[in-house]
Amino acid sequence: MLNEVRGDPNFKWMRAVTPEEAQNCLTRMSVWANSDKKPASPARLSDRKNSFGERAFKPLQKWEVGLDGEPGLDLAETPRCAQYMWRASAFFPCCPQDLGPDRLGDYFQNLKVGAVLAYSEHEDFCPKLTVESSVILRDKSSILVVAERADRRRVVVGIELDAKSKHFIHFILGLYADTHEADEALRDKMELQNFWSDGYNAFGLE
Repeated sequence: MLNEVRGDPNFKWMRAVTPEEAQNCLTRMSVWANSDKKPASPARLSDRKNSFGERAFKPLQKWEVGLDGEPGLDLAETPRCAQYMWRASAFFPCCPQDLGPDRLGDYFQNLKVGAVLAYSEHEDFCPKLTVESSVILRDKSSILVVAERADRRRVVVGIELDAKSKHFIHFILGLYADTHEADEALRDKMELQNFWSDGYNAFGLE
């Protein structure tokens, strides 16, 4: 292929990258490929080409995917996941990787009893959450989950698929002493129009 190249091509961007940088680049390309943005003009593409290596391998910022409007809303460690008012950045291993036509339904199917819903490298601030028996799909608009912490207390978590960014937003909606309390709270959460207020009020619960 290079035998056909005329002139002196610039190969500086073809450097070795770490696995983390490669994942960042893949995430960026995936967000771009599934966005509604129009392609840049040829003039702008020429300007961007020179800075490709400076941009492509950096972690995504929330404003780049359309999640910059709400304080306390941050991107999670798992691609296409966000979290609202969590005390530490978390991973969400049940989040579907494929961009199917029913992504919320796919997420719901992954939430089996005993599956890890969330975990963090900062477990003191964000204990691991394991799915309990109560998982509810609300009119294909959101998911409610009762999860168990390592200290045996229960957490109600709400999950919504943001229409603009196509990211799953995770909300902690309450902390409870046992399954009975959590299940009672779950019935009340079924009536919520959205999870933002309860997610804000639950911040910092011990």
